[in-house]
Amino acid sequence: MKKTIPLSILALFMTLMALSACSPKAEPMDTNAIYTEAAKTVAVQFTEAAAKIPTATSAPPTATGEPTATSAPPTATTEPAPAPTEAWTFHPAGPVVAPVLLYNSVADSAEDDPNYQWESNFNITTNDFHMQMLTLKEAGYTAIPVSLIVKAIREGAELPPKPVAITFDIGRQTIYTKAFPIMQEMGFIGNAFIPSNYLDGGGMLTTEQTKELIAAGWEIGSNGMNHTDLTTYQNLGDEISNSRLALQEKLGVEITTFAYVGNPDSQIINRVVEWGYAGAVGLLQTTEHPAPFLIGRFEITNDRSLEDFANILPWKPASLPAQPAQPTATPTQ
Repeated sequence: MKKTIPLSILALFMTLMALSACSPKAEPMDTNAIYTEAAKTVAVQFTEAAAKIPTATSAPPTATGEPTATSAPPTATTEPAPAPTEAWTFHPAGPVVAPVLLYNSVADSAEDDPNYQWESNFNITTNDFHMQMLTLKEAGYTAIPVSLIVKAIREGAELPPKPVAITFDIGRQTIYTKAFPIMQEMGFIGNAFIPSNYLDGGGMLTTEQTKELIAAGWEIGSNGMNHTDLTTYQNLGDEISNSRLALQEKLGVEITTFAYVGNPDSQIINRVVEWGYAGAVGLLQTTEHPAPFLIGRFEITNDRSLEDFANILPWKPASLPAQPAQPTATPTQ
């Protein structure tokens, strides 16, 4: 019998999305507050139902006319654990509080990224990214993989006192050339959600670069096959199922997490559940995550000041790091 997410949780999620859509002038934080309050209501209900959702190692059920995995995924590697600055403690199954950040591009110009668009607010400069990572480090955050949040929600897991998940969508090469060195400096790992057809493309991550990220403790998830808006319902099998299989074949690791493109409905979420994933991330702006297939993220844009960035964190930094001194021009004689 097909196993699906409880209808009450999906109905509540769809109602919240509808309310958001009907109120275009509402401030984002109002939506966040509504979602956070609703998350508390559904947390117990989801915990009871979590056991009914297939685990990442379960073979996805056969669906007539839709692709299914025909071979067992590669053996999952041991999850790397960053060295905590404070003792990790066991978090029982249930809602997890953790900021999950989403970056699309870390670049300063088209010299860094051939797909760079100067007018896009998704371009984060290397200086701004460095300051944001430094803010997290000085505030005592520990970067973890999204799969660990999923595990903690579903069955409980050891978590650091201040967990954060740093995610990247689309799979641009600047994840490796710009973001990766800064995160290594801070002792952080990341999560790269890659469209399988973008791997090894122009200006995108190469297979070798991605394997190097994996070796450094990063987690790789699927961002579809062609980064297609799932709400068009076009090629859902390719975008959700076959993208996972393609990444597993190229990278030799198990892919257990998915990043939605567009706001998912119950049909899309159930496809992700059925086709072998353990959890998924979207764009709900919340730091409380009661359900593994509706993990919210804050999309970081270049119009967000460092103070604004700090304000989305559940554990506030005592102070913000000082901006690096700008070199002064030498006066001409």
